[in-house]
Amino acid sequence: MSILKVFEESMEGRSRGWRSLLLLWSAWIAYHVFIDQNPSITRNPFFFFDHGIHEIGHWVTRPFGMWVSVASGTIFQVLFPFVPIIALLRQNDIHGAFFLLTWVSSCLLNVAFYAGSAAYSDLLLWTPHRLTIYHDWVWMLSQLQALHWAPAIKNFFYALSVIALCTSIAGQILLLCLKKSD
Repeated sequence: MSILKVFEESMEGRSRGWRSLLLLWSAWIAYHVFIDQNPSITRNPFFFFDHGIHEIGHWVTRPFGMWVSVASGTIFQVLFPFVPIIALLRQNDIHGAFFLLTWVSSCLLNVAFYAGSAAYSDLLLWTPHRLTIYHDWVWMLSQLQALHWAPAIKNFFYALSVIALCTSIAGQILLLCLKKSD
């Protein structure tokens, strides 16, 4: 069975109208987030949710030591969107999975700017409890004596974000353009 046949079957019985709105939302996010190159809360509808997942990553892994706890914020933030993506793929909702790659892209972009700001410590950090506030990437890169890597890490995550977003939008367009073959 060809990949296009699998894609066609995944769209059977699904509203192309509603799915088109998801594509428009992805395009809106792409336009506003990537034009400014700023993952601000006014442009990114996922920001607060992503930040909560990031903080939960620290909290859940705290018993495993400082390194694991600090790194887990970013790890949880980037990997969490794959949970619903996997669930959608198990339900043969390929379009929904492609749409959620927009969320992955948003997470990666947020990480890019967070990691990139480590070299300059110019990011205003927000925490709900105002306890010990430290910049995860400053701490990790300082431990490795590698703060000079921050711009390269930013570029890496930014490139992954662009790839995820382009894949999301291209996949959604492909699925919406497919006609059911007889």
